[in-house]
Amino acid sequence: MKILYLINIIFPDYAKYYKLDSNFYGGWISSTINQLKKEENIELIVCFPDNTINYVREIVINNVKYIGFPKKKYNPYIYDKNLKFLFSDIIKKEQPNLVHIFGTEFSHTLSMCEAFNSPSKTLINIQGICNAIYLHYLDGLSCSTQNAITFIELLRKNTLKQQKKHFFQQSKNEIASLNKVENIIGRTEYDYAWIKKINPNINYYHCNETLRPIFYKHSWKYESCIKHSIFISQAGYPIKGFHIFLEALVIVIKRYPDCKVKVAGPNILKNKIKFFSKSSYYKYLINFLDKNDLRKNVEFLGDISDEEMLNEYIKSNLFVIPSMCENSPNSLGEAMLLGVPCVCSDVGGISELIRHNEEGFVYQSNDSTMLAHYITKMFQLENSVVKYTIKARNHASQIYNQKSNLSNLISIYKKILSK
Repeated sequence: MKILYLINIIFPDYAKYYKLDSNFYGGWISSTINQLKKEENIELIVCFPDNTINYVREIVINNVKYIGFPKKKYNPYIYDKNLKFLFSDIIKKEQPNLVHIFGTEFSHTLSMCEAFNSPSKTLINIQGICNAIYLHYLDGLSCSTQNAITFIELLRKNTLKQQKKHFFQQSKNEIASLNKVENIIGRTEYDYAWIKKINPNINYYHCNETLRPIFYKHSWKYESCIKHSIFISQAGYPIKGFHIFLEALVIVIKRYPDCKVKVAGPNILKNKIKFFSKSSYYKYLINFLDKNDLRKNVEFLGDISDEEMLNEYIKSNLFVIPSMCENSPNSLGEAMLLGVPCVCSDVGGISELIRHNEEGFVYQSNDSTMLAHYITKMFQLENSVVKYTIKARNHASQIYNQKSNLSNLISIYKKILSK
């Protein structure tokens, strides 16, 4: 079978060949493609946006054809009718049996659905739910913070409220896309409920994801971790709830003043980033850190590699997800697979991944007091925390089993094509 993939980010092999910068956050997609390309009866074409070109660029690497298409510099959430014609040319040339699209976040998903124009042979993999993100994007922020505007946001027309409007535009594209296909892959009751709300007649297939290979090869040990340390994998925008976490941290350091927090992603405290050029959300976080004397407790790591990410998980005493909206975050899967103790907000499909008071703790997303309570409870457990982490690892090894997930995915392809 010949399958055309549409993904959102430049694939690592392609980026390496053309010497491009690649911060490939969809590591599970890379893992899936690397598994599928070894299957004798599957031929893969992988398409993705490339903002370094103004033409379609193709290269075959290790039996996979990669196709970079030009990405416009303007708002990627706005529907671009030219992409439909571009994708039509690719489809006419490649003649795929099935088109598998990853995510509904960007307008090129809708363009591909229209270009292929074969709903029964089109499959969308749900990542985030834009309709849900739009509703929760600014949860936990005061009205004054929501209405704040910095110079750079004014210049780029990208205030917090405008960012929320972007998700509203994405949600419209998402609805249009989901009503143009007959097949969906999801992972939780949460995404099932949302998808069926948008398109009750769609065929829903459950298929878990395979994580980055490095996280299957290591394990966390209490003896080796830095005591009272916390790792957070994302904090760059409000939906990730870092503002709620900081409220909890104020409570935690009263009992554990040595608590250290490391955060992957942009270093908002870098001096070379002038204060007037920061986003209003970053300014809010910086002001909160300074007001509560938390700079000594928090370190922003910048973009980090798979190996660096693994190292931060292994060194930390605790992994925290304080998000205001999630579906099935793979960062939680990585932490559980390693056996890192976890505390997470009870949003989306998280409670299906980690069982409260058995494998870790979950709390109401806007309740910083309960978040602080569970952080201190994890610290107090000391080595006894392994009773949670052993169960978490066992559960994660089932959810993220490489062989069964690959087999399930191929089975879904065959079911769709047999119809």
